[in-house]
Amino acid sequence: MAQMSLLKERRFLPFFTVAFLTTFNDNVFKQALLVYILTQNLSVFGLSSDVLIPMSTVIIILPYVLLSATAGQALDKHPKSNGIKWVKFAEIAVMGLGIAGLLTGNMMILLATLFLTGLQSTFFGPAKYSLLPEVLDDTELVGGNALIEMGTFLSVLSGTIFGGVLMGSMGLEQGRIAVSVAIITIAIIGAVVSVFIPPSRATDPDLKINLNPVTPNVEIWRETRKNRTAFLGVMGLSWFWFVGTGMLAVVPVYADVLMNKYANGPTFFMALFSVGIGVGSLACERLSKSQLELGLVPLGSFGMMVFMFDLFLAGTPEFAPPGTFVTIPMFLSDWRGWRIAIDLTGVAFFGGLFTVPLYTLVQQATPEELRSRVIAGSNIISSVFMLVAGGMTAVMFAQKIGSPWVFLVLAVMHLIVSLYIYHLLPAFMWRFMVWVLTRVVYRFDFTGEEHIPKEGPAVITCNHPSFIDFMFVAAACRRPPRFIMFHTFFDMPVLGWLFREVDTIPIAPRKEDPELLDAAYDEIAEALENDELIVIFPEGLVSFDGKLNTFKSGVEQIIERTPVPVIPMALDGMWGSFFSRKHGKAMSKPFSRFRARVHLKIGAPISPEGLTSKQLGEITAEMGGWEPPGDEDNVPESEQ
Repeated sequence: MAQMSLLKERRFLPFFTVAFLTTFNDNVFKQALLVYILTQNLSVFGLSSDVLIPMSTVIIILPYVLLSATAGQALDKHPKSNGIKWVKFAEIAVMGLGIAGLLTGNMMILLATLFLTGLQSTFFGPAKYSLLPEVLDDTELVGGNALIEMGTFLSVLSGTIFGGVLMGSMGLEQGRIAVSVAIITIAIIGAVVSVFIPPSRATDPDLKINLNPVTPNVEIWRETRKNRTAFLGVMGLSWFWFVGTGMLAVVPVYADVLMNKYANGPTFFMALFSVGIGVGSLACERLSKSQLELGLVPLGSFGMMVFMFDLFLAGTPEFAPPGTFVTIPMFLSDWRGWRIAIDLTGVAFFGGLFTVPLYTLVQQATPEELRSRVIAGSNIISSVFMLVAGGMTAVMFAQKIGSPWVFLVLAVMHLIVSLYIYHLLPAFMWRFMVWVLTRVVYRFDFTGEEHIPKEGPAVITCNHPSFIDFMFVAAACRRPPRFIMFHTFFDMPVLGWLFREVDTIPIAPRKEDPELLDAAYDEIAEALENDELIVIFPEGLVSFDGKLNTFKSGVEQIIERTPVPVIPMALDGMWGSFFSRKHGKAMSKPFSRFRARVHLKIGAPISPEGLTSKQLGEITAEMGGWEPPGDEDNVPESEQ
């Protein structure tokens, strides 16, 4: 995979290593403490071990709520590379406190250490995600986020296993000593590696830090809400952490019940969850062709819901008589165990598909000088969601509600919230449709993507062999373009609503609706003046014979009114498809050419000065290796 090459580069490897070690060490300590609480049946303030597990999650999250705003300000004011180093050297002292708690068995010290690991993450999280866009370009950002997500959950997996095995398999006294040696050693190694992170610059050095946690929290909330796209991305990520926190709280308890308190049971279940999200994160880069692909978000969310619902249906089957440990081989020797293992891994895998595009969206949609604060704002919102989720699961367990019912509640809530988010931002569902058609139904690739400007206006033109050509153009554009579409398409159920929601511009011939045509030209001019991309199919109709039709004069009128570069595209492979007119009326015959290869060639920008529709048609024909269009359209008499 292309993203793996980043691990060879100085600008990324030390940063990735430090991120991995930070999460790894947190989870060694957290899992060791979890096993300690469960096996010893410890209680604090009258709270049983079943309630202490989700409550420990609340303790870790509390610093996010209280100090994320301060962390975001500090990281925008100072170089983020310095912030990471400060956090890593402070970790040595935090783990020293944890050692004192482990060796004395003092639960108050251990819970205080949990709080401080949360405080460390409060500063490290915004530094990690806001530094990434500074060291990677747009073509590397999805892969970089995927590696960070994979590394995060691989470190969760390995840290969970390591901490659980040290505390659960060596006896209480030896386990506490082994964990103590491990966490201080890892902290020291992480601090040393952080020194090798290349220095970064301060993005807002004149910013005055407000130590009052309330005022900056309100300011960050306002800043985050200003950009609707970024804000909905933040809300999507926050909801994922609500579901994730609920899952991480219930999974150890679920494992404890299913495996009859087998010490390595919770570790095994957490490992399944971590592997799934790591693989799902890495899959994003391949499935999205190294670009931001919002279409993976609905796929991820609905996949999570399906597997959570099946965990509810799976219930709590008995694998052995009460009082008998259910080992991992015993669990996997039963098909019901495989079903639960696949469900847990599936929830996490689709969670990876859900989160990586959202992280990339927030990073790309946020101005550089505000990025740390917006990501800190995301942490605040996520923390509130996580606190609610932790509290909800704690209350459900206190009321003796079984783990399968918690899975059902999470699945239903996830479905409702996901549908609401996609209603507010239909671009997610639009991109999902584009992704399915261009990546699943057809084998689509494109060349010349560097010709599409990263910013500024342009008119994109393309030939028109089928009724879904706009989806291939959309798939090739990193920036969301606006399409000019025949007005009758807006009368279609569901799709018509979607076309309106994604700002498609309706158009009609002058002889049919001159007012709509004039309004379309006005809207196109306004969009180009606002530095948007406009897509037009100059033939004005879908081909009847696979050949190019005459390019209409509409594109000339557009660039005459607003002179901007014209980017020609040539689409090949859709003639003869289900969506073309090769076999008569389109979409009337059985589906054919599933997984057929489709290629889009993107040409270099053409200056608008003196460009005619005829010249544009000839250029497009040359790009695709076709005959230039004649002076008349190839339209059957019955259609004229």
